[in-house]
Amino acid sequence: MALKTQDIRIKTQDKRHKNQDLRIRSKEEREKRQDKSTKTDSRLSATQENTLYSGEAKLGQKTQESKLALDIVYRTQNLKPLPLFADKEMFMLFLRLHHSLVSCVMRLDSCVLTLVSFFSFLSLASAQQLDQIGKKSAFKVSGGLGVNQSLYLSSGVNRVAPYSYVFNGNVTFSYAGIAVPLTFTYTNQNFSYTRQPFNIVGLSPTYKNLTLHGGYRNMSFSPYTLSGHNFLGGGVEWKPKIIQVAAMAGRLLKAVEYDSVQTPTQAAFERWGAGLKLGYNNKLGDQIQLIGFAAQDKLGSIKMPPIQSGLKPQENMVLSLGFKKVIFKKLSFQAEGARSAWTQDIRSEQAKGDQPVINNLYFIKQRESTVFYNAYKANIAYQFSFMNLGFGFEHIDPGYRTLGAYYFNSDLENVTINASTSLFKKKVNISGSLGRQRDNLDKTKITQMKRTVGSLNVNYAATKRLNFNASYSNFSSYTNVQPIDRRYLQLSSNDRFDTLSFVQISQSFNGGCTYKINESDHAVRNIALNSSFQTTANKQNTQITAQNMGNATLSYTQSWKKSNISLGFSANGNNSQYTTGTSQYAGLGLNASVPMFKKKLRASLNANANNNYEKGKLTAQLFSVGNNYSLKGGKHHNFSLGFRYTLRNKISESEFSRYNKTFSEFLATLGYNFTF
Repeated sequence: MALKTQDIRIKTQDKRHKNQDLRIRSKEEREKRQDKSTKTDSRLSATQENTLYSGEAKLGQKTQESKLALDIVYRTQNLKPLPLFADKEMFMLFLRLHHSLVSCVMRLDSCVLTLVSFFSFLSLASAQQLDQIGKKSAFKVSGGLGVNQSLYLSSGVNRVAPYSYVFNGNVTFSYAGIAVPLTFTYTNQNFSYTRQPFNIVGLSPTYKNLTLHGGYRNMSFSPYTLSGHNFLGGGVEWKPKIIQVAAMAGRLLKAVEYDSVQTPTQAAFERWGAGLKLGYNNKLGDQIQLIGFAAQDKLGSIKMPPIQSGLKPQENMVLSLGFKKVIFKKLSFQAEGARSAWTQDIRSEQAKGDQPVINNLYFIKQRESTVFYNAYKANIAYQFSFMNLGFGFEHIDPGYRTLGAYYFNSDLENVTINASTSLFKKKVNISGSLGRQRDNLDKTKITQMKRTVGSLNVNYAATKRLNFNASYSNFSSYTNVQPIDRRYLQLSSNDRFDTLSFVQISQSFNGGCTYKINESDHAVRNIALNSSFQTTANKQNTQITAQNMGNATLSYTQSWKKSNISLGFSANGNNSQYTTGTSQYAGLGLNASVPMFKKKLRASLNANANNNYEKGKLTAQLFSVGNNYSLKGGKHHNFSLGFRYTLRNKISESEFSRYNKTFSEFLATLGYNFTF
């Protein structure tokens, strides 16, 4: 047995030696093949170099200059092999192509510029990460398209067009980091309260820090210059880390002929404008900005209106300087000052006599109707560990005007202090301001208004179920207050009415309380109480508006989690005090919502009934019933169908209601939206 085992071991060792011999022989053969390949490559390289250098010798001085230019290109561009040539064979192919191009450059000196542009483009492409171009995911289209139409039938009143439709859409094209959003709206409705364009199309493509605007757009530079005014034209916004640039130019108002029968106050000259904003900010938060805006009405765009219309062609130029300085990280100071040159009638004679030096900065022809006004404000803020504290000052000259804003408050001076803090582990959040306000800054009014102004906001999360909120303000502001009965007679959220009543709210109070009664695995129950009180003063004396108005609403809602059914009840009341009497509304409401067909279809029903009282006497009863359906067709399609019936039943004569008669209305709406 021992001899057999020894024989096996000897045979095994022999096999190992034979395998080693085979490995050595294979290695030697590979080395011989590599040597042959190296020699072949060396011969090829030598042949190419000889050919290249012989070509160079024949070309002379121009050849040497071209070679030097190409050398500079390689060094300055610091080119690296692209990922495409990571493979050795592909790189060798590129190298041969490179030698051919070099030979071409030596023969044609003009090819140098072509190569410079070509390699510069390759380097730029690598820097901008344009490697996504050509891939399927590089190009994307997203957005939505929709169409909504309505059918209106009525008896005793005619408030809306019998048939109307609105097409709207927003589409964003994205390609290699560039986004081009496009929005448009088209309708057959013709609202008499404005004759400016409602059918709009606009787009704002963006790429990194650059945004371009085209079509119907709006931009804002500052409250004193360009502030959200719509225009038809173009604009640009560039916001890198340090510098900020914004510019716009286009038509601000469309020409509207004077018509003494239909809304004569909305006549307008064609108005064009342009603006530029330059800004600088550093890492510390310091900022500085310079703004210029100019606008001018076009003479001859409409027939000259009569003098009693008060419409005159105007011209305006505003210059503004603003800055912000951060001190010690927690302390900051911010200010802006603007000066407006406003020509109230560009047909007036040119101004005579010397003008202040500062007025020479304005590139408009100064006329006898040209006036200059100033507006400025400043704020200082400090962040304490337990609160934020700030001081503010604002001054606006009487008559200050910029054609880059629709409405503007002037003849005021405010001095305010504001603060905010959180208490009791952030359960209570308080913010407010207090200040002094006055008008009649030029001492031309018979009386002067001086008053203390302020605002206060309080939010209190008592428990996880109970929340309180309250706010008070007596700042002056312009708003649109419609007759109170419109709220109860509104057919849909898209209703538009002919008259606009701009009033100034001097005081307002709002408060609310929400309580989650009970929450289980099956249902959620909430009760909420909201109230508001406003004191208003109408600046248009053509109609009576509320001097004091109070509202209160109590609502209860319950929703079932599994079925997603919801049910709600509400009670509301309104009390309005006019100069000649009072008016009250009181009523009840019901709403329900039910999903069907695996939650793809949702049906909702709402009903409201209100009584209208004036001076304690019932004048009208208001009823409304609405039924709406919404259907989801997959991920991209949404359909909506709605019906609403409204009835006003006149009981007695009304003094304050807009509609002092009996009438009924029916509105049907159908809509489709496609998202992608």
